Amino acid sequence: MSQREKKYRRNLLVTVIVGVIAFAMLAVRTVVVLARYYAKFVQADKTRESLSWDGAPGEILHTTYTNPTYGVILKLPGQWLPSKTPTKYLCHLVGFGGFHAVLETDFPVLTASIDGDANVVARRYQTAQGWTLDSDEPIRVSGLPAHLLRLTTPRGVDVDLVLVKRWPVDYGLSVSGPAGDSDYWQRIRQTLPQSLEIH
Repeated sequence: MSQREKKYRRNLLVTVIVGVIAFAMLAVRTVVVLARYYAKFVQADKTRESLSWDGAPGEILHTTYTNPTYGVILKLPGQWLPSKTPTKYLCHLVGFGGFHAVLETDFPVLTASIDGDANVVARRYQTAQGWTLDSDEPIRVSGLPAHLLRLTTPRGVDVDLVLVKRWPVDYGLSVSGPAGDSDYWQRIRQTLPQSLEIH
């Protein structure tokens, strides 16, 4: 083997080793960044959250929940109060007549598309809970891809679920309440999905 061939092989080997090391460092850095980002959402930081009401006492028009740590604003019609039961969610509000609004984060599928995530969540509720998926509508929330799922439960409760993808996190706003309360459902559905803002 000539000196030229030896030099070429040595340079090629060095290039491959440097490439492997650079790729490994990038992979480790990516895992660390994703782990830190994931940890931010596992335990909800509620230190900067706020809840406010628009309107006069006894005639509350809207309830607004804000959490700048996660860049979310939730505005619901009527008066909503924080749940007395501690939860892991970003926000759990209780409204008129047994209605609940829960804002949470999830990491169901690490893809750039909300479509696969919406399918995973819908199947999760259908198989584990026995709920029925009435509709699944692709929408946009704050310019981000999203889905609006409408589900019914065997217990006579309807659930509207807005799923928004801000990679790698899915924000989920679920509003549940008695299926028979068509007036209040109409008020809520007129505000979905605009009631949720993500910045």
